[in-house]
Amino acid sequence: MSRNIGVTGLGAMSVGIARSSLRAVFRVHVSAVDIFVQDLGLVLDTARRSKFPFPLSATTHQMFMMASTAGHGGADVSSVIGIFPGIDVPAAK
Repeated sequence: MSRNIGVTGLGAMSVGIARSSLRAVFRVHVSAVDIFVQDLGLVLDTARRSKFPFPLSATTHQMFMMASTAGHGGADVSSVIGIFPGIDVPAAK
């Protein structure tokens, strides 16, 4: 039985975050935190049904949930870095 469920959630999301962070320099809004919460939730639901462990994707999902709960749901995905204590996200100019 194949357990291949497509792309890994963490890998795909990491690439998206990196691209988004680079684009943030140019103030281009790429994808919102709440969209990543939804997409990672779908990835984890598929993994759960397939009994395929995705521990890093689950952790990533929780990080985005924290950002959403903190009021950053509509913000660009790069704003997730702001959930870590001691990291100040500079304001847009």
